[in-house]
Amino acid sequence: MYLKMKTYFPFCCKRAGTIIVLIAILFSMAAGINSFEKGYVEGYNAGMGINNTKKGSATYEEIISPELSNTLNWISITLSFGGFLLYIFSKEKIEDEFLQKLRYMSLEKSLIFTWIFALILLLINRSANFKVFYILQLQLIAYVLIYHYYKVKFQIK
Repeated sequence: MYLKMKTYFPFCCKRAGTIIVLIAILFSMAAGINSFEKGYVEGYNAGMGINNTKKGSATYEEIISPELSNTLNWISITLSFGGFLLYIFSKEKIEDEFLQKLRYMSLEKSLIFTWIFALILLLINRSANFKVFYILQLQLIAYVLIYHYYKVKFQIK
């Protein structure tokens, strides 16, 4: 017997949750702009066969401060949690017992997948340092993907 997973928000909150997650992705991209530029400069120099000390080499300059990058990263994580939770706990257009079963099965599989994935990463790299927020974020993403897969598999609109 499956437990009933409660939904608390109306259907229109699914769209709001999706928009919030997309905004979180933009904040995350802004937080990583320094890493992107550094990688681009290093790749350009390596591709051109230029040493950083030679004339004509591209140089890396910080676009945003590390403090701002850290702040944007935390804003991104917070927004993505909120957006995913809003999406997950919103009703479908037609909410029935079969969809409740799919929600429960998706939650169960996402938890199992996340912890197996984390275990494999720890076995590969014993010095891996997992932050709890990233594991929770992976669980939320896995839940949404698995739930969507089930809905497509059973052709539920």
